[in-house]
Amino acid sequence: MDCEQRPTGTRNRTVKNMKPEWMLLGLLWMAAAMGCGGLNDCCFTGTLEDSADSPPPEATQGDGPPLPEAPVVPGTSDVPGPPVAGDPSGLPSISTVKLEAHFTDVSKTKRDMEILDHAVRLVNDTPPDAEIRIALHSLTLNDLVDALIKAKQRGVRIQVAHDGEEKTSSDNSPGKLHSALGSSHRWCSHGGTAYGCISDSKEGILHSKLMLFSQTLDSSKTLQKNVVWLGSANMTWNTGSDSFNNTLTYYDDVELYESMRDRYFKDLWEQKGFSRNDYFDEKTSRGLFLSAASKTEIMASPEQDGDILMRLLERIQPDAECRLRLGQSFIYESRRNVVDKVVELRQAGCQVFVVSNNVDSSVRSSFKKAKINLRKNDVHDKNILIYARFDGSPLPRKIVVTGSHNWSVSANKHNDELLVKVENAALYDQHVLHFNAAYSTGSSY
Repeated sequence: MDCEQRPTGTRNRTVKNMKPEWMLLGLLWMAAAMGCGGLNDCCFTGTLEDSADSPPPEATQGDGPPLPEAPVVPGTSDVPGPPVAGDPSGLPSISTVKLEAHFTDVSKTKRDMEILDHAVRLVNDTPPDAEIRIALHSLTLNDLVDALIKAKQRGVRIQVAHDGEEKTSSDNSPGKLHSALGSSHRWCSHGGTAYGCISDSKEGILHSKLMLFSQTLDSSKTLQKNVVWLGSANMTWNTGSDSFNNTLTYYDDVELYESMRDRYFKDLWEQKGFSRNDYFDEKTSRGLFLSAASKTEIMASPEQDGDILMRLLERIQPDAECRLRLGQSFIYESRRNVVDKVVELRQAGCQVFVVSNNVDSSVRSSFKKAKINLRKNDVHDKNILIYARFDGSPLPRKIVVTGSHNWSVSANKHNDELLVKVENAALYDQHVLHFNAAYSTGSSY
């Protein structure tokens, strides 16, 4: 039968994805209802995660922009929950957890305010007596500073942990915010040039980008609780609106919100130091934050006994179906072990595409030798888009890696950083579009 192509929509369109076993049940039920002889005789517009009879369409390892592995579904992604007892349909209901992705795309305009405007809206839409907690590297956006001051005036309880280096910024916005919030605003510092909150390294900074809201409105103006915002963007024009960036906003993800509030933000706010400046500890799960509902895994540096990026890349099983897209602000020689791992994955069969703002010459040489496509563009993302067998899975999975973690030794050993892994097919497809915009309009190194 002929299938009608799924219509596209805005960035904030909602997409509902079921777990594979429940999606399969739903597809079989729909096939029977439609009188189809089997699944191959019917057409569905949903995306089934972690299942495919054959690898979806993909660009070859050529010079052009890579294509998405599956039909791209713009918008937000609802995360499915278990079936509700008594549901007469017998199909799973959708949980209240919702995930929004926001992007800046400077391929067609010099300034894209999507992310910054969204952050301001979240603050403006926070009701009195609610709570906002923020940890940011850079906050010079006047609109956000003014929104936070007004939020305090209407009774919102606010705490801001701020990278200590901005205390002496030539921009007056950080100082204005500090004066308005008083003891509810803290400059992170461990003395001298140690500007981290958790990190006490003299080379360290607070580089995380995190906002937590006990209540606020989502993009459809629905009141939501337990809201987590994070990503690559600073609250500035230069590295917020004037370069490629991405952010995620989780609504009503209780597990993620409470762990980031009660463990991570608390450690930042109290400026706790840890022995050997070693925050991430795999054995005790310190610096590890999980959400089963949204399939999210967050790892927080600094780490001294390993490499957070390597921990992730080593979980990929390379083969001819594997696709890696790296949208990185910079890739430095100081992270040679990670560079070598990417080359190893390429040599083992993965197709690899890279767009970056700054790549060390030695890294460029390694990528060129491995026939890895590399483009230059004004990218501030920290994305790894993975389509591959992962953690021993029998079929390829769609995974988005984002956050604040750059490919430098400082990101792993010295800075307060977040590396965020989310498994979500629709979210992956959105990020492929974002990556393709930067890659296809980039220049050669």
